[in-house]
Amino acid sequence: MIGIGCLVLAGWVLDIAVLKSIVPGLATMKSMTALLFVLSGISLWLQAKAQAHQFALVCAFIVTVASVLTLGEYLFSRDFGIDQLVFREPAVGVLYPGRMAPVTGLSFLLISSALLFLDRRTGDRFKEFPVIAVFALSLLAVIGYIYAVSSLYRIGAYTSMALHTALSFVVLSMGILFARPERGLLQTILADTAGGYILRRFLPMALVLPVILGWIRLWGQRAGFYDTAFGLAIMVTSLITTLTIFIWVNAGQLTNIDGKRRQVEIEIIKLNTELEEKVARRTSELAAANEQLHQLSIMDELTGLHNRRGFMLLAEEQLLHAKRTRRNLLVFYADLDGLKQINDQYGHIVGDEAILTAAHALNQTFRTSDIKARLGGDEFIVLAVDAKEHDAQPLLAHLHERFAENNLSISVGVIAFDAKDETSIQDLVARADKAMYSEKRRKQGNIIDKSRAVR
Repeated sequence: MIGIGCLVLAGWVLDIAVLKSIVPGLATMKSMTALLFVLSGISLWLQAKAQAHQFALVCAFIVTVASVLTLGEYLFSRDFGIDQLVFREPAVGVLYPGRMAPVTGLSFLLISSALLFLDRRTGDRFKEFPVIAVFALSLLAVIGYIYAVSSLYRIGAYTSMALHTALSFVVLSMGILFARPERGLLQTILADTAGGYILRRFLPMALVLPVILGWIRLWGQRAGFYDTAFGLAIMVTSLITTLTIFIWVNAGQLTNIDGKRRQVEIEIIKLNTELEEKVARRTSELAAANEQLHQLSIMDELTGLHNRRGFMLLAEEQLLHAKRTRRNLLVFYADLDGLKQINDQYGHIVGDEAILTAAHALNQTFRTSDIKARLGGDEFIVLAVDAKEHDAQPLLAHLHERFAENNLSISVGVIAFDAKDETSIQDLVARADKAMYSEKRRKQGNIIDKSRAVR
């Protein structure tokens, strides 16, 4: 728009007829019209680039004032002095020299209102109505020039809308619509949907095809090839046939697109299903691996009993539960006697077998619900759940019997937990450990006494 307006202004300054009027004998674009196209183009360009917004609004406001004054001149038969403001046109065969046509002034008023409110966040449809109205008025004028019907671009004795003025309004109105394609009508047209696809295909056909067929029909009638009724019938038949073929072809393309889209959706669903299965399988594997790692972190690899960490975790839970339910517990701290001598004399393989035998004896003596663990080396611990102090001796006797059957001995310290106590599991373990060492010293003392008696 800026370029067209500047060219027309140059045509007035240099008196170049082809710049003022595209075809000799047709209406000229007035200098004020050219100036308003320049201002409208600047306003649209700046707002499309999101630059100098205030200056863009000033340009649009000037266009509004000029178009209102022009329409006021027509309504009140007054001359406000703006017609010859840019360039003085000779008053030869012209009713109002330099004055743009009424429909041109109305179009500029609608265009400037759209430019002034282009970036308002509400009323997109309302803002598009003036632009669509300008597009329709200018398109009507272009069709008038194509069909040589002056009443479509001229109102009575007033100045006509020039051909390049009408074409410029068509381009300007489309430019305003495309300035904000993410909103309004263009959002629907450019959308990646079936509706957007149909609009992009059908709108050009709907705008161009009737004009071409109408021109052919009118040209044939004026050439005398047929009368009005026959020409109208030919035009309607051609329009129906062309549109039917066009719709049929596009319907087939839409069907193909829909089929491909459904195939893609099926493939996506299939991929999602496979992915979900892989994720579920991987999750299950990770859960199993985590469980295995957890078991490894709380189990003794050699004996299959709990290790120190596993014992402390489970025993802490049992202790809290015993405190809440007022149940008693027994803690057995055991040490396998003579493991060092076994390792030194027979090797660590035999020593490991002795440790396994000790673990097997603990499993046979105590219940499954009891917590049995190897603390490390030759030390073992058992937390007997819901067991009282008088249960200790039968369990110890059974345990020693199991060890004796395998030619092994064990030193055990026993601590009873009363539900009324507020002790911790660490304290119970420490007390049981102390009791075990007392038992070990007592046994060593008995051995020394026996050796002295033998002497």
